[in-house]
Amino acid sequence: MNNPLTLEEKVTVPRLLDHDLTGVLAVLLDANVNPDLDFNSIQAMRSLLVATLESVKILTRYDNFRLDTIVPEHIEYLLSNHQLVQSYFEKGTPLSIHSNIDKEFRTQQDLVQSALHNLIKNSSTYTSRESGHIDIYVRDFSGEVPSPAYVMPDTPLAGDFVKFDVQDNGPGFSTNRPLNEFLQLGVTSRERGGGFGLYYVGLVAKVLRSHIGIESEPGNTTVSLYHPLNLE
Repeated sequence: MNNPLTLEEKVTVPRLLDHDLTGVLAVLLDANVNPDLDFNSIQAMRSLLVATLESVKILTRYDNFRLDTIVPEHIEYLLSNHQLVQSYFEKGTPLSIHSNIDKEFRTQQDLVQSALHNLIKNSSTYTSRESGHIDIYVRDFSGEVPSPAYVMPDTPLAGDFVKFDVQDNGPGFSTNRPLNEFLQLGVTSRERGGGFGLYYVGLVAKVLRSHIGIESEPGNTTVSLYHPLNLE
């Protein structure tokens, strides 16, 4: 499969390394002397490390990359890794996973994993460990994508998709600009935010020919990735 990112977009991709891996690498380097870090959590963080590095390699390349055939069990394992990573960090908002797909599909698993991680990080930023909650839903979706914030021109809005939802009970997106503008590099609701996470998810959506939906109100915000079921 080819990479449709522009040169300008590719140049921004290496920022993912610092954006995603600073905390994870610190934990892994400390793993030998940290009794609180169990084997499964170490494996989950290593999985995220590999996915991030592979994602940078894929998104900056000029030749084609391969697609993986994913079965429901792969998705459930990927989601459980996110749950382990999220539960380890002190400020991590509790994360619940809900997977309800029964079909295999083709995708690039590392890109999906890194995109979900960024959506979870965003939700965790705006929620608290005490009263916040994040839910990930993966399910089949057939029909027309409602009110998309990002449309991939090569993919019809109506069709068969695997829908990835990251939902939280935070305050929602700022209302001072259209929701699709938050997919632009540097746009953020946070005073000290870098505006990279959701922009990166947009890059992954472009490469995987997917649409993005955003529904936001105080106490109920969902960012959805509509991944084509029959990606070639």
